[in-house]
Amino acid sequence: QFEKKEKSGDGTLYRFRWTFDSQHGYMSIIVREKDNKMSNSSLIDTYDSSPHRFDRPLGLYNDGTMLPVFKEALAGIGVKVDGVYAEGFS
Repeated sequence: QFEKKEKSGDGTLYRFRWTFDSQHGYMSIIVREKDNKMSNSSLIDTYDSSPHRFDRPLGLYNDGTMLPVFKEALAGIGVKVDGVYAEGFS
């Protein structure tokens, strides 16, 4: 579920809440404005109050299978991405 968006450096941070079974958490997805590319630091994680927490966040930097999940979440609010960029590189 889309929660909010805010300016983040040269892009926009999109924040979503999610629930699955008894787990719940958030997704933070950054899209660079100049080329509509998604940051590889975009991630999904569980809230501290989730009964089944992730051992670590799942992000594009450590789990490329998250890309379709992030794209689908963004598409649901009308945001299209054209690839991925690595933080710190152009």
